[in-house]
Amino acid sequence: MCRDPKDANLLALENGAQSVVGNDWRARLDKVFIENLGKYRKYDGKSVQDLMRALRNKVGFFFVFVFVFFFFFFFFWLMFNLTPFFLLL
Repeated sequence: MCRDPKDANLLALENGAQSVVGNDWRARLDKVFIENLGKYRKYDGKSVQDLMRALRNKVGFFFVFVFVFFFFFFFFWLMFNLTPFFLLL
């Protein structure tokens, strides 16, 4: 992502990027994960900022997915007055 003018904190972060992420952080991650990332936006494998953005986006998606799953699980549990599965053990 190109900012104009670049923030001093961003420049400091990217200054030591190679010591943090190496030549390309995408090469160290799972191929399926990287292909999925590429569907939505392009990431620079040499950028710490892009690595942090990719992780933020994936973690955010995971938490939304888990929240929706548990919301519907408890909604149906309350709606049908089901016995919780852990009490059956």
